[in-house]
Amino acid sequence: MRNTEKYAGKRVLVVGMARSGIAAAQLLCKAGAHVIINDSKAAEQLGDSLKPLENLPLERRLGCPAMECLDGIDAMVISPVVPDNAPFVLKAKEMGVYVTGELEMAYQLSSGEMVAITGTNGKTTTVTLLGEIFRNAGRTTHVVGNIGYPYSAAGLDSQDGDLFVCEVSSFQMETAETFHPKAAALLNITEDHLNRHGTMEVYTAMKMRQFQNMTAEDVAVFNADDPALAPLIGQVRAQVMLFSRKREVDQGAFVRDGEIVVRFHGAFHDGKAQARSPDFRGVVGFHPVKAVEKEGDAFRRNAHARIRDGDDAGVLCFGGGHSNGKSRLRVLLEGVFHQIEQNLRPVKGVSIKFPIRGNVHVQDGLFFLPDGIQTGEDVVRAGGEAEPLLLQNRLVA
Repeated sequence: MRNTEKYAGKRVLVVGMARSGIAAAQLLCKAGAHVIINDSKAAEQLGDSLKPLENLPLERRLGCPAMECLDGIDAMVISPVVPDNAPFVLKAKEMGVYVTGELEMAYQLSSGEMVAITGTNGKTTTVTLLGEIFRNAGRTTHVVGNIGYPYSAAGLDSQDGDLFVCEVSSFQMETAETFHPKAAALLNITEDHLNRHGTMEVYTAMKMRQFQNMTAEDVAVFNADDPALAPLIGQVRAQVMLFSRKREVDQGAFVRDGEIVVRFHGAFHDGKAQARSPDFRGVVGFHPVKAVEKEGDAFRRNAHARIRDGDDAGVLCFGGGHSNGKSRLRVLLEGVFHQIEQNLRPVKGVSIKFPIRGNVHVQDGLFFLPDGIQTGEDVVRAGGEAEPLLLQNRLVA
């Protein structure tokens, strides 16, 4: 853990005893906080969900509204389902109480590095695959966030070398403050959750908050084929990488003659020739896409996103900035270059039709990308059973 002094000895109210609230209470207790748990449901109604808290020294204020629990508290942690303009939240702020969300609090206290994925569609499939790649590569990896496993739960025993792959929702970003991914991607954005955010402008701003603390040492990934993202790219301070199936991009991944080409800092690899620039240290990839050309736009778009996120996160050692002649992300994710030889396990809410079976190595590697199902109504699922996508990756510097 880290930054425990922020909560140690403080009276912290945790509102909502669903999964994230239970995990938040556990993490705060470990950080030395005096925790008060609250839920509008009584203990009898919550039942066995409270068992993880049985032996913890905390105060229970169950079966009553949060508004009645504000006196004497120093901080309050709310679940993602609680809007940041809820009456008791606004009252707490008026009283000078520090209010934050479970995701932000967990990031503050958890050791390790983090990559983040957001977008209206495709988040769960993307973080699931990234998590499996990192785990099979030998990293201690936690897939957390909106996917259903709280960041706080993984943070309880986190170590400095751990990696968090975080699915980020717009709800969670309402309380983002210090949240800082080393690499983050915005896959797409379409109208959604306006009953919570009110306008498309506010919803978009919430999605963009995952980038707000990133610097030139970090990597931000955008879908170049989504016109709604074009005006957003200039808002980030991180290095920008794009992915596109329709056109070539200066920095990122694109399709050329049926192959996915990755270009970074003027260096690229298209399977035929390599070009290097003096400032390039890292890996670029050669990714044939013929196996999926017939499978439709949704599958190809997801494939690109996974390649880009994998590269930027360091799975394929593709990142910017240098330290003693090495890629910063390679240093950050040292030891990730192991062989992958394992089936991708089914995950609730994610349809993975094909296993990963392959072999990834720092010098020359192969692995398969399985297909997944998009959840948004705006994405049209390609018909038929998709073939696995064969990817290759080569070290060029």
